[in-house]
Amino acid sequence: MDPHKLGRYSFIGSSPFLVFSSRGNEITITRDTEQSRLSGNPF
Repeated sequence: MDPHKLGRYSFIGSSPFLVFSSRGNEITITRDTEQSRLSGNPF
């Protein structure tokens, strides 16, 4: 694994009800089969 390609913080879970991911200012929120995309500061 290339440590430069890994996220600074990673959480691993089993069967999550919600997945929140971001890359730069692009935010993706996935719940079940629905996916929402937003732009902005993830914090």
